[in-house]
Amino acid sequence: MSSEVFQLTVLQTSAGTADVDAQKAFDRIKQYEYPLEAGDTLQATLVRHDKQRHTLILGFHNVVMDVVSIALALGNIAREYQSQPPSQLPTPTLYPDYTCQGMNDIRDGHLNSSIDYWVKHFDLVPEVLPLLPVTKVRARQSHRAHDHHYISRELRSELVRSIARVGQVHGVSSMYLYITTLQVFAAC
Repeated sequence: MSSEVFQLTVLQTSAGTADVDAQKAFDRIKQYEYPLEAGDTLQATLVRHDKQRHTLILGFHNVVMDVVSIALALGNIAREYQSQPPSQLPTPTLYPDYTCQGMNDIRDGHLNSSIDYWVKHFDLVPEVLPLLPVTKVRARQSHRAHDHHYISRELRSELVRSIARVGQVHGVSSMYLYITTLQVFAAC
């Protein structure tokens, strides 16, 4: 397992070849296969066109970033680029606070007009869709209870310790690794 610190590749170009060099760097990162077992999950190249113009090319394995993470990272880069200090940004509302505020608004009647609007528009319950002709049953049955399926698997203590070490190397919890693994297998 590699514990090597991430490195930014800096490519100094000339004005005449800057765009071609940036495209070559992009193509190199685009074709890169990430050796996850070595902890290599991110590639970055900064192409310096001149003193004022740069191109940052990022490549990463999808285990590392999802769409939300990309949006957050790009927002952080944009904020830094525009030199907007984080202290000037509005503090986001946490989910528990948002929930409490919503419950208080309902209790105090602040949402009555909105609730009345939606009740007016959805006062009729739509009819149940007919069964498809290929079904084996002729009528829908009402379910009073739902079954649950549980699968349990105990992991060997050596494996658990190994997973904990991997998490420590990458600065994440073991639970994060378990959930990521589950997502990867569920996506297959």
